[in-house]
Amino acid sequence: MRPLPPFLMALLLLLAALTTGCEGYEPYANYGMSAWANEGTGVLTTWHEYESKNNFMSTTTKNHTYQLVMAPGPKGPFTPLGKTLAGTPPDGLFYMKSAGYALGIRYCGNDATCVERYDLTTGEVVQSASFENEIGDVDCVDLHVQTVVSMRFLLAPSPDGSVLALFRAGHDGGCPSLEDMEVSVSFLDPQTFALLGPPRVLDVPPAAMMEIQTETSCKAPYDANDPACLPTRSLGLGAMAAWTEDNRLMVGFVKAYHQNYGDGYDSVVLWDEATDGGHHLSAVLVTPDESTLIALGPQDDSCFEVATRGDEYAADGTYLAGGDVVELKSFSSDMTFGCD
Repeated sequence: MRPLPPFLMALLLLLAALTTGCEGYEPYANYGMSAWANEGTGVLTTWHEYESKNNFMSTTTKNHTYQLVMAPGPKGPFTPLGKTLAGTPPDGLFYMKSAGYALGIRYCGNDATCVERYDLTTGEVVQSASFENEIGDVDCVDLHVQTVVSMRFLLAPSPDGSVLALFRAGHDGGCPSLEDMEVSVSFLDPQTFALLGPPRVLDVPPAAMMEIQTETSCKAPYDANDPACLPTRSLGLGAMAAWTEDNRLMVGFVKAYHQNYGDGYDSVVLWDEATDGGHHLSAVLVTPDESTLIALGPQDDSCFEVATRGDEYAADGTYLAGGDVVELKSFSSDMTFGCD
């Protein structure tokens, strides 16, 4: 029997791959996003069921459902809460056990973050809301604006779950300059997500902000209307946030530097550990029930590694990840809540 020509063999292999991708959907299940209880006893996770189909060089899924599940630890035993919910599990989870609720965080598009409050008795969503994110890079008529921000958005409950903090850093749109960049903090009721007063716009140290304007890096001749060849304005804003143990939000500012990458490309970088010694320039404490801000000196970078209690990091730094159908995965780390 004569061997098949190479082109015919390649065609048959391609058809085989495509045919394999046409098989039906298969059921899958696993434990997803998980969190330690904020007061240190137990874990909360999500049991995720769906159907998956392997296509040629891609995968499609459908019929997603999930359910909140409690356990005394990563190895179980696992106790489902209430009924199964339609859709995919949240992207982030806070288990505020002492306050009687859990928060699910979802990234619902480039411009918004959605939050859901779960009842720990029924496992159901009892309140939801969405919040606009600060805008990132933008293309203006004759200019590309690049923004470099340490932390653009944070929505996190206080360690005891009594209040939520909403931190934003960046700009609201348009074709911004350095004067348009700002840092704001709002506090929310965890039951209703209603604002507990107007947002507080913070003064940013001048050293934590920088603007660099560069001409095109394209080599002549080039098309001046090509978006990739627009002049670039780089805006840097060094600011981060995390709760403290006594329910005050600490906002820290880091230094902005001019970085030249060569070939005419300049940008802003934030915080240089070798130069800054692992410390922020300064920080302020923002308290929900006080109108004044408390100014602090330089703070260690560890203060901002973990934003609050009740997330995937335990008090001793153990990181809680999703798992298979048997148990959750946990790993030791040096990430802990509070300043080292």
